[in-house]
Amino acid sequence: MAYSILVGRILGPAALGELASVLALSSFLVLFWPSAGGNAAGKFIAMARGEGDLNSARSTQRFVAVSSAIGGAILAVVASLVVSFQFGAGWFAGLMAGALTLSLAGYNFSRGLRVGYGHFRTTALWDIIASTVSLTLLTGVLVAGWSALLLAPLITGYAIFAITAWPFGSVGRLDSVRRKEILRFTAWSSLNIMAAGGLLQLSIVLARQWASTAELGFYGAAVQLATPASMLSSAMLTAMGPTLVTRYASGDLTGMRQELARIMNITVAFFMPLFAIGVFWAQAVMFVVFGPDFAAGAVYLGLLFIAVSATSFNAANARLNGTEARGIRELAAVNVVSLVLGLAIMAWLGPILGAFGSAVGYMTGALVSSVVPFLIVWRRDSMPWFPVLGRLLTAYVLMAGALFGQKLTDGSQWWNVACTVAFILIWSLINRASFSSGLRWAKTFLHRRR
Repeated sequence: MAYSILVGRILGPAALGELASVLALSSFLVLFWPSAGGNAAGKFIAMARGEGDLNSARSTQRFVAVSSAIGGAILAVVASLVVSFQFGAGWFAGLMAGALTLSLAGYNFSRGLRVGYGHFRTTALWDIIASTVSLTLLTGVLVAGWSALLLAPLITGYAIFAITAWPFGSVGRLDSVRRKEILRFTAWSSLNIMAAGGLLQLSIVLARQWASTAELGFYGAAVQLATPASMLSSAMLTAMGPTLVTRYASGDLTGMRQELARIMNITVAFFMPLFAIGVFWAQAVMFVVFGPDFAAGAVYLGLLFIAVSATSFNAANARLNGTEARGIRELAAVNVVSLVLGLAIMAWLGPILGAFGSAVGYMTGALVSSVVPFLIVWRRDSMPWFPVLGRLLTAYVLMAGALFGQKLTDGSQWWNVACTVAFILIWSLINRASFSSGLRWAKTFLHRRR
């Protein structure tokens, strides 16, 4: 996000719009294979290590590395052609987009490789080093006025991370059964990742077809601000999820349902206020982070906060993804439907509403991909989710009322303050039990980590 903030503040919305569209294209393309290759590396290397077979781990990393490299090279060519001809940006911009796609593919594989070996501290260290190099080089590019090289610092950062982990000296050959298993897993994982995470990236790429570069910059800035907000709830779900899976594996279905209900209640109680406040203060956030030129992007940020809030309360996804085998297929099917529906709405509204049509299409797809798994798990496990559904609906009604009031008061700051205070008071009152449960869980979790 810091990369986009620097570009937006110094070069303005039009430059950020160009950057955002190329970044979105590369990020979308690597979902087709390299991102899933990273997941495959992490899973199958960890399995081999758990079996005590280091030779198999080395053979696995070699096989997945070759697979990811081939996929990344093909996708890099696709990116170059799209940027050069479809975007009309010229051959040099196309080469830069291809290099970005290739380095991003290497980054995704290398990250999965390091995770598979349990090198979490090393991963964090090289992330910091790569980010520092990228931002330092970007500062130099901006100061020198070399706008044609805006992608070069990012390419360098991803390449550093990838090269320092790439298994250049790996030897060994996997048996055909394991190779087929890895390829099958990678294919299904690609489908699921692309369907689940591709809609947001495609919304930016498609917005380029019917929005001005400045409007595209506003939308790109809003995406940069909205998506990190969901990482907090995802981190909590990652911490709480293993208990859910353990109870299912042990046959304790009652305990699993209790844990699932607790996860849903806690994530909704603690993280909905963050998204609500983001909606109330969207214009101020855009102004402070990106500058006065981006204040017009507040409308996109408000929609994206609502969309991302829905995808953040995904305890039902953890239930489907982490338990019986049919769960991952159901998730993939739901995500494919939401992707197609979101794209259809973008194609319908985009030519009429510009980037706003892309935002509405993404929000629709995000809601479908969140609500349907929620309903599936609610019915399958007979979850006591009427109260949490009531709290969610209350939050969205309060947000809608606040936005309507903003229009009547012409964005008065006093109105925003009043809405924020009122929401926090009402939310605290109706979520007392969930707050208490969350604090008890945090205390127990931290005590176990000591």
